[in-house]
Amino acid sequence: MTTLSCKQNNETNERGSLKTQLQRRRAFTLVELLVVIAIIGILIGLLLPAVQAAREAARRMQCLNSLKQVGIATHNFHDVQGRLPEGGVAEIYGVPGHKGGYYSGRIFLLPHLEQTARYDAFMSDMRNKNIEGFAGVIVGRPAWNDGNISFMTCPSDPNADGKPADWPVASRLSFSFCYGDAAIPDANGKLTSTDRRGLFRNGVAKRLNDCLDGTSATLLGAESCIASNFNDDRVKGGVVEVAEIAVDGSVRPSVCLERGYDANDRARLSGTTRYLRNNFFYDGVLAHSGILANLPPNSPICYSGGAIVGGASSYHSGGVNALFADGSARFVSETVDCGDPAALEKTSGASPYGVWGAMATPDGGESETL
Repeated sequence: MTTLSCKQNNETNERGSLKTQLQRRRAFTLVELLVVIAIIGILIGLLLPAVQAAREAARRMQCLNSLKQVGIATHNFHDVQGRLPEGGVAEIYGVPGHKGGYYSGRIFLLPHLEQTARYDAFMSDMRNKNIEGFAGVIVGRPAWNDGNISFMTCPSDPNADGKPADWPVASRLSFSFCYGDAAIPDANGKLTSTDRRGLFRNGVAKRLNDCLDGTSATLLGAESCIASNFNDDRVKGGVVEVAEIAVDGSVRPSVCLERGYDANDRARLSGTTRYLRNNFFYDGVLAHSGILANLPPNSPICYSGGAIVGGASSYHSGGVNALFADGSARFVSETVDCGDPAALEKTSGASPYGVWGAMATPDGGESETL
């Protein structure tokens, strides 16, 4: 009996020892845990950029599809009215724009972009003169001036939602009409000498048959970043005043490239203005809401005496989405051929600003395409 008992005890001890060893093998040591954590960290580090890139690709595609909707809306307006909307109008129902400025022609696309309620409310206030210029909009805080317009706003822009600091309302959007490749102001700041340089001008209504170079080769507009606040000093969203771009009654875009950037940070401007680009859908002041295709996309926007240079910008890597007169939307690289930015702006004929400038002029006599 004693021998059997010892044998059973030995077997029990062996089973207990084996169980303990198995339990030990199932557990991780501290070193193994650290190795696993390190591997997980490396995998996250490798996957995160890919996830972010996929998300940005989706946002870029969403922006492109939204621009196509704007193109359809523009064609619908043209079908009904027999013309394109003006780039901007000086007054609506007798209510003038702010300080002699303009209301944006983007307003007239709203009924074709599922924004009829906003459009009707805006027009009702204009008709009844409930709003006295832009200041009245801010004081009155009408609902039609609050919240972005989805078909005209790109989610890649960090300022797509929200409003400027200490500002009660804002209706942000990141699409701008193209005013051509030139905007030479006269002594009164009027740009009539270059009215033929783009499909959109303030006070001028054009037609699609004005696109003598072809609708597929003529810019309607493009993405343009939203200013975060007054005196925004970012290249994407801000505007810098550079008086020297004006030369003998004309404009030289290259001066903007020379003097527009901050000397120590090319994501910043060398100065600021109080322009709030793309913060209000009804604002048609050129420096607030228009673009010119005389500098590459994502260049500084420079202002002088009523004129601007540049304007197309986005937070997509390497370029912007652009809308063409045939209703198509395409991605345009910031390395697109821009010809000679040191050339003075012209009032007629072919653009000196390469493929980009040629696509901004509906009747420049060029046949340039991307």
